[in-house]
Amino acid sequence: MSINKLRKQLGIDKIVSDKYYKHDQGQASEIWECHHHFGRVPTVNVIDTANEMIEGEPIHSDDLMITWIKFNVPVSGYAYFT
Repeated sequence: MSINKLRKQLGIDKIVSDKYYKHDQGQASEIWECHHHFGRVPTVNVIDTANEMIEGEPIHSDDLMITWIKFNVPVSGYAYFT
């Protein structure tokens, strides 16, 4: 799925900024540390550098301000939190 199609599907362009966070992961890694500061369990969508949606395992901090995303192999791309 392309990033533009995902944005349209999720209505991201219409989401208020305090309810949306984009994490940029430029360096490929098996674990991404994402500081979204939502204080709740967010919905997470991950897009790789080929603009394809990929799956990772989200792990949330106790205070629900940080989410780590685990992958089987190092990847780079973006994580969209809502």
